[in-house]
Amino acid sequence: MDSSPLNSAKTPTSGETLPSESAMKGGRRPGWVLTAFGGVALAGIILLVLGNWIIMPLVTRGSIVRVPDLYEFDVAVAKRALLDSDLVFINDSSDYVWDYDVPANHVVMQNPLPYTTVKTGRSVQVTVSRGPQLYPVPNVRDISPLQAKLRLQQQLFDVGTVTYILRTDNDRSEPFVKEQNPPPGAMLPRGTKVNLSVSIVPEMPDLTGRSLEEATQFIQLLGLQVGSVTFEESSDLLPRSVMSQSVPPGARIQAGDRVNLVASHL
Repeated sequence: MDSSPLNSAKTPTSGETLPSESAMKGGRRPGWVLTAFGGVALAGIILLVLGNWIIMPLVTRGSIVRVPDLYEFDVAVAKRALLDSDLVFINDSSDYVWDYDVPANHVVMQNPLPYTTVKTGRSVQVTVSRGPQLYPVPNVRDISPLQAKLRLQQQLFDVGTVTYILRTDNDRSEPFVKEQNPPPGAMLPRGTKVNLSVSIVPEMPDLTGRSLEEATQFIQLLGLQVGSVTFEESSDLLPRSVMSQSVPPGARIQAGDRVNLVASHL
């Protein structure tokens, strides 16, 4: 009978079972590993819930704000509004523009735009109005009202009210602008109205022979009103020429007097 160690291993008897290979190698380790993995997963879920619903709101509370609408705010008011929102007012020399609608030193534009959601401490770039661009008023003194009107319009200004001053001296020249308001050289926006004071002779000029259009314009320049215009046949004058006037030449006149005209036709 062979007595070597290989042949001396115990042979299981009826009713006995040999331990499995995995049990012999690892014992109870597989159950412990599963328990550990389960605990880690549960902890991760708990941390995720706490982070999203409790920790993050505490960390970010007060760090997100809406940018206020600063349009047409005075610069000092805009700075205060941004400071109250924990934002920073930024404006440099290049951020000024001419604007006819927004007064000087008021906000025209901003970046970020109003109501944008940003973090506190963010800079807000602000563009400030210089107001309307200003230009010098031209000098229209000592020229006719018609020339004054053309000169003002060329410089993009308008004629305002026109008043008439009757002369008390012996000057018999045609009407001219004696005073203007605003004065020449005043710096004002384009489109500003310039009021004129026109000096006129206190006597009615002779309008006969002038065209109806020229006579009408001259009457208005004198501060007078054109009354009725009737037509009569004439072979001596061009059509639409003044034949007679209701206020005779040399008569004393006052601003607002009405002058009726008779004009020619073929």
